[in-house]
Amino acid sequence: MSKKRTIPIASRVHPAQRKILEDKSTRFRAFVGGIGSGKSYCGCLDLIQTPARRSLVIAPTYPMLKDGILSLFLEMFRPLVRKHNKANLTTQLVDGRQILWRPADVGNLDRLRGINAGYLLADEGASLSRKAWNVAIGRIRRAPGRALVTTTPRGRDNWVHDVFVKEASPETALVQCSSRDNVWLPDGWIDSVRAQYTSRFAEQEIEGLFVSLEQTGLFDRDWFHIATSSTPAQSARVRFWDLASTDSKRSDYSSSCLVSRVGDRLWFDVRRYKLAWLRPGKGGLSLKERIIQTALEDGPEVPLALETVAGFRIAFEEVRDDKRLFGYDVRAISPCKTKVSRAVPVAAKAEQGKASLVQNEDTADLLRELDDFPQKNKKNDMVDAMSGALSVLDNRGQGLQTDNLKRPAPDFERFRGGHQW
Repeated sequence: MSKKRTIPIASRVHPAQRKILEDKSTRFRAFVGGIGSGKSYCGCLDLIQTPARRSLVIAPTYPMLKDGILSLFLEMFRPLVRKHNKANLTTQLVDGRQILWRPADVGNLDRLRGINAGYLLADEGASLSRKAWNVAIGRIRRAPGRALVTTTPRGRDNWVHDVFVKEASPETALVQCSSRDNVWLPDGWIDSVRAQYTSRFAEQEIEGLFVSLEQTGLFDRDWFHIATSSTPAQSARVRFWDLASTDSKRSDYSSSCLVSRVGDRLWFDVRRYKLAWLRPGKGGLSLKERIIQTALEDGPEVPLALETVAGFRIAFEEVRDDKRLFGYDVRAISPCKTKVSRAVPVAAKAEQGKASLVQNEDTADLLRELDDFPQKNKKNDMVDAMSGALSVLDNRGQGLQTDNLKRPAPDFERFRGGHQW
């Protein structure tokens, strides 16, 4: 009979990580911390040390799984991996233990149901649904029957707060830490990131606290200076449109934001409209014609960006291919982050006293939106337009996917009939 070998694992951990790793008895644990606090690193250390013969690792989406926790694990413990099957998303360790890697978004939940495992690691857990958590813990039927959630907090109305705070029991344990607890982060990194956040959002993203943004709000209207004059002519500018599908009373508004920057100061000229795509409304213009006329007033030096969700790709193409906008920079934009994440850079600039609202007939409604954001069932179309405009202006690519930056040769015959929106 061969003798078992113990392979030492060299690692450095801060006190919060150590507290998680030394807890060998609590069934359900959560490591909740700020960004860069070493949550996934701690999760990988916990995973490699579990005695479970089969472990299950889940993440909110396949890209988050592949590019996040899976990539980190293979980087840390490649010498302990006998075989990794990319197609089946399974890893066999040198001691015979098996790890199953699975996305846990809505379309993949039923694929978890046939799994029997002894350990669960839920990475970026707050971005999972409560249903995903419930389905996943139902797979942990073998010894030792334990689970770890690693995540940045997502407010007090999230399932992580429910399970580990509101419904805390002897079977649960919560460890929280700040990004500052990770002493191995690069010098100046936290301060650089903090400058992009509001103080409220920093409490969540850096300090690792459960913050109810719906109750406290992301914005304070007093942060914004109200400018009575138009945006400065000599400035970097972008026009962004957040489109609504109809002009009915209950529908959202289509909103437009012209953002201008001089130095480190921003001016937001935000307006909203209840217009059908082709049918003329107030002022005798349809939404399509309003977009085109506004672009002509701005001039070809101002990039025009349109959000292309919920079928608005066709609307973008009709605007892009209009003969009057030949030579204009017309961009299709697809949001790929939450509304709150996209709005944070705007709020951060405002809190620093570097943002002005150009006064117009819609400013009062915009201020109400800012007060309400991000409450559920409240209008946020103008806030979305501000977020999109600043992201395009900064060309960060954070929270947005940009398409068709170069205008192709127009095909006017194709869209001659248009469509009713």
